[in-house]
Amino acid sequence: MTSIEHLPDPILGRTLVLAGAESRSSVCLVCKRWRVLLHDEPDAWRSLVIAGDRLASLDTAPERQAWLARSRILLAEHGTSVTALTVRGGTAAAASGTSLAELLAPLPSGGQLAHLSLEHRPLLPPAALEGLKRFSSLASLDLDVAQVPADAAAALAALTQLSSVALRAGKLSPPLMAALAGLPQLRRLVAEAPRLAPPFGPWLAGFGGRLASLRIRAALLPGSLGDDLLALSQLTALEADSAESPLPPLQQLAALPLLRTLRLHDRGGCNHGAVACFPVPAGFASLRRFCYSRGSGWIQVATAQLRGCSFDPADAHGSGPSVLTLSGLRPTGALAPLLQALLPPGEPCRCLSICGGQLAAAALEGCSAALHPLVGLRQEGCAAGGSGGSTDSGGAWEAVFSLLLRQAPGLSRLAFSPAGGLAASGVPAALAAHCGQLRRLELAGLALPTGLPVGPFLAGLRSLILTGCSCAGPGVLLPTMAHATALTHLALEGAGNWGPEHRSAVLCMVPNLSWLQIAEVSSSGQQAAQQVGRTGT
Repeated sequence: MTSIEHLPDPILGRTLVLAGAESRSSVCLVCKRWRVLLHDEPDAWRSLVIAGDRLASLDTAPERQAWLARSRILLAEHGTSVTALTVRGGTAAAASGTSLAELLAPLPSGGQLAHLSLEHRPLLPPAALEGLKRFSSLASLDLDVAQVPADAAAALAALTQLSSVALRAGKLSPPLMAALAGLPQLRRLVAEAPRLAPPFGPWLAGFGGRLASLRIRAALLPGSLGDDLLALSQLTALEADSAESPLPPLQQLAALPLLRTLRLHDRGGCNHGAVACFPVPAGFASLRRFCYSRGSGWIQVATAQLRGCSFDPADAHGSGPSVLTLSGLRPTGALAPLLQALLPPGEPCRCLSICGGQLAAAALEGCSAALHPLVGLRQEGCAAGGSGGSTDSGGAWEAVFSLLLRQAPGLSRLAFSPAGGLAASGVPAALAAHCGQLRRLELAGLALPTGLPVGPFLAGLRSLILTGCSCAGPGVLLPTMAHATALTHLALEGAGNWGPEHRSAVLCMVPNLSWLQIAEVSSSGQQAAQQVGRTGT
């Protein structure tokens, strides 16, 4: 067998780079050869961070000057390989007598620098940006500053090759906003500030049809935001985050023809009972991904109110199904109109996740069209609604599962964790009698005094995970295993004390079981995990 020490230098050097940036300091301590190989590998220097904030921890001026000199030497040696550079604590460097331009001077003008991130507080000096014009490959700039003076904004306007700018500042002044709008290649913009200046609409109009991605975050967003954004006809991704006040009405966004990703976060508002209406995803022409959330109050969509909702489509390779997530569900009528309103055009819901809130059987009537494509369902922290708004641990869940499983015959993955757990009835009878295609089952917080019920649902299971389900121990669960012969994965947490004889019995009962994990929780709350494979007992 060949040792790693016998690898040729080029192969070993490339291998050491793959260990990751967080491991490189440890790699350099192994031996001199490894340190030299890593130091000479160009790919190890593609991304570089100069932590200028460390200067504050150095006691004397000579120590600070020596640190800055070493940083400049590092940039001079590897500057041609650097494609992404982060400079933190630019103010500390300036206080030590070195400007940002002087710190970056060793970087060659003809290098590969494409992304630069600068943190400089409180004021960004104009020279910090003027020196960047020599980097013709610079396409992305992140600025974290307290304030950008007018002359520094003028220097920013001269960086005409920028296609992406992320700006976090204490104030977005009119000169700064005009400089951003004047960048001819700008396609992506992130703007974060406590307040947005009043001429927000004309500023957005200045981008014309160039901007494709926009993220804005402020304590207060202008009330005309919905109308202002209509000027961005080429926008494909939008995120709006309000930190203090409620989001303004944004129903007009459905008129943006190319918008594919929409994220709206309303973290403000002091009225916890307030209801806001966000734009209905089904009304967009191109929308494929969205996320709505509120810190307080409710989001009204069709016949229901929610704390939040999101939809992620299937990935490009088809390995992950589309997922619709509902948080804090409070249906006021049938659930079918809500599901229809939240699904983007032409996007079926393959996985449905309901986290918190209440789910009543009556609301599930007539949902076959939306639920029939489901292959995955997760219910976490939900209460089952009974008649008159009451909740019942047994009967209400029986009715809910009866309707769900009948309308989603292709369900293969189910996770069930009801609010407060169920009573002694444990697993709903409708689930135990399910004869569908269930392959993965996760149960949490259920009372299982007599173990899992024996039923058709066990026959096809490949994966079973029980978390925090109270039961009398392995004696009541082992009989179930004899009916789950297709299992390959079994995980138990807090299911009593399992000795070696119990683990061996499971491996004998379930011939296909390749992975068994048992986590026992002691009275002190400590958890001890045991993992057993097919080759061990």
